[in-house]
Amino acid sequence: MSDAHFKFWPAHAMRHLSAPATNLFYNTEVSARRYPDKPYIIFYDTPISFAEFHDESRRAWRSWESSMSKDTV
Repeated sequence: MSDAHFKFWPAHAMRHLSAPATNLFYNTEVSARRYPDKPYIIFYDTPISFAEFHDESRRAWRSWESSMSKDTV
């Protein structure tokens, strides 16, 4: 990638981002344990808690995983 845009870059802003050591699923799992009732997101005025989001994401993963195992057999 070209560095030409850095001449317009704010002096206080970082120029590089480091990838986190954990993934999004792990982070939501930890947050669901710490803050189960806190809103993870508010979708069309409906709050979805960390626990609800984590449960739904696990169900989606299991559904996807089972469909993949059926396709490969």
